Amino acid sequence: MYREKMIMEKNIFEINEITCIAYGKKNPQYLLLQPVNEPHSQMLDQQIRFMTEHTEKSFLLVSFLVKDWNQDLSPWCAPAVFRKEDFGKGAGETLAFIEKMLIPEIGRRYGLEENIKDIKIVVVNILLALFNFP
Repeated sequence: MYREKMIMEKNIFEINEITCIAYGKKNPQYLLLQPVNEPHSQMLDQQIRFMTEHTEKSFLLVSFLVKDWNQDLSPWCAPAVFRKEDFGKGAGETLAFIEKMLIPEIGRRYGLEENIKDIKIVVVNILLALFNFP
């Protein structure tokens, strides 16, 4: 079955020296928030292409760069598992950035201030989600 391909606008902006990369249009049904590191940010165009080919849902994906994956996204300290670097407890700061800076800025940029609470928001990171939802 042929699906009409969604055309996504790509915008790059900074909030508090954090680079954000947004793909979407105004009035989405879903807001997807995805922390990424530099190598993963290079794959976002491919990811968006795949997503638009496999869904008819209207969404806005906003990725934001994290400098240190283990520190910025871990909700608690833990010893290293596969590498030498231990996990930190920076998820609280990352969550504060999302709630206090990122979501309000997305609301302003995409005209969602009035209905941001009605949009389904998904944070694409399991450790950050664990921190947010006990």
